[in-house]
Amino acid sequence: MGAAFLIELTCYASIGTRLLSSWWQRLASVLAPYLLYSLATGVFSWKGAAILTLLGGAASGWLRWLSPRWDAGFFALWGIAYLTKAVHEPYVGPMEGLRVDALAQLMWFRTCAHAVLTDRTSPGHDFAFLPGRRHWEIGFRYFACFAPIGLLLSLATGFAGFRLVPGFWWKAPATFFGILWVVALGEEVLFRGLLQDLLARRFGPWPAIAAVSVLFGAGHLWFGSRFPNWKFALLACAASFFYGRAYLAAGSLRASMVAHALTVTLWRTFLG
Repeated sequence: MGAAFLIELTCYASIGTRLLSSWWQRLASVLAPYLLYSLATGVFSWKGAAILTLLGGAASGWLRWLSPRWDAGFFALWGIAYLTKAVHEPYVGPMEGLRVDALAQLMWFRTCAHAVLTDRTSPGHDFAFLPGRRHWEIGFRYFACFAPIGLLLSLATGFAGFRLVPGFWWKAPATFFGILWVVALGEEVLFRGLLQDLLARRFGPWPAIAAVSVLFGAGHLWFGSRFPNWKFALLACAASFFYGRAYLAAGSLRASMVAHALTVTLWRTFLG
């Protein structure tokens, strides 16, 4: 298990580099961690390997083989595979209570991120794990614009109430960087770096931000124990508008990642 996670983390850390730049390298990196842990623990299945080959192959080669007019299909592939948990199905825990879901999420996010950043060029794709000073400033600015709106919406809809979590002084920084480098990274590459860019070229930046915000909110209807989660979707839609503005203002995914990570950290640290 440890070796599989080490390989996956190494592949994840290569996002934004030329490593795994070809589709067959990305596909091999999808299968390697799964084969390593599943064969070693006796949970390997041909069905699981086939699912990963199909999904990994499609995600690795879609943007390379097809023209930009098909980019919305890549976005749909990412969302359907993630929301339906199809990408999680092959990852069976070798014993009761031991979950390996993190391997699935890391694999899917970084495979799709690699594809977008390698096979689609945009000034905003100047990706790096550490934002620069300008990205911090712009990301914080748009987070600060959204924070009072988000708090009012949260209280008005009954989505959450104020609750300072125990150990907030160390949990907040850990939450921030965890969200910045995993959730915000994956979602911002797909929603801003791919979809917002695609729509902006066709309809202009403001319609693109509005449309992506609606889709981002809709994607959060599945979160939580009850579907549809309209409260969460409304908040996500409003937050996405400010993430999109941060991306537009900075011309960089790193600024929208900062705004995104700060927003989620505020929610998880102060709201419950």
